[in-house]
Amino acid sequence: MKKDNSALTEAVPEKGTVSEAAAPGKDPGEICAILSGSPSDRPWEGCINSVTYRVPRGVPVQLPRFLYDHIIRSEAERREAEEAAERLSHAIRL
Repeated sequence: MKKDNSALTEAVPEKGTVSEAAAPGKDPGEICAILSGSPSDRPWEGCINSVTYRVPRGVPVQLPRFLYDHIIRSEAERREAEEAAERLSHAIRL
């Protein structure tokens, strides 16, 4: 994944975890995105079709659209799991 700071013109938050940047003239199969967090935070890591991806947080990166969509889904699932765990632990404490 290459960093492309020049393609970042406007960041628009999407679901609170990933920002998507307008990148005119770029391949529609790719997207310039910024994952929430700072560069010192742990990167997003995932394996798709035996290819392992490590995407840094807090910096603009060019991603294939399928990977961007997967990150959005996985971050939403992670948040839902954390919320469910919190509800369960709260119910146990009652």
